[in-house]
Amino acid sequence: MEANNWVLIVEDDDSIADLLMEIVEQSGCPALRARDGAEGLEVVITARRPPALVLLDLMLPRMDGETLCHELRAHCDVPIVVVSGDRPDRVESAARRIGAITSLKKPFDLDALSWLLDRLVPPRKVVRRKRQPARDLVTA
Repeated sequence: MEANNWVLIVEDDDSIADLLMEIVEQSGCPALRARDGAEGLEVVITARRPPALVLLDLMLPRMDGETLCHELRAHCDVPIVVVSGDRPDRVESAARRIGAITSLKKPFDLDALSWLLDRLVPPRKVVRRKRQPARDLVTA
């Protein structure tokens, strides 16, 4: 990915990752998904440019989200949004501890995520695809 307007989604839950991918792609951003922290780090290290944003679950196999965040900081200064199903106070505390710009509690507000993408990812051409609407994926 040449331009750094892409988003990295690090999430081990397929249904949540699919929903995040759908929302990010509908906003016009290319997105890559990693299923664990080690894979997420590999994606960032091998990319030509760092992502514009990382959506990061904290409870991941192989390398947890906190460790990944520290490793990412050694390679680039990328905004990180924690997306977690833990208690809100724990999610917010972890987000502050690792230097994330904010956090979203699962289940997250789709409008809040869209708002974050609009503000954090550089302007991009929006390409609408004929796919199942993201809101339908929440109840599917």
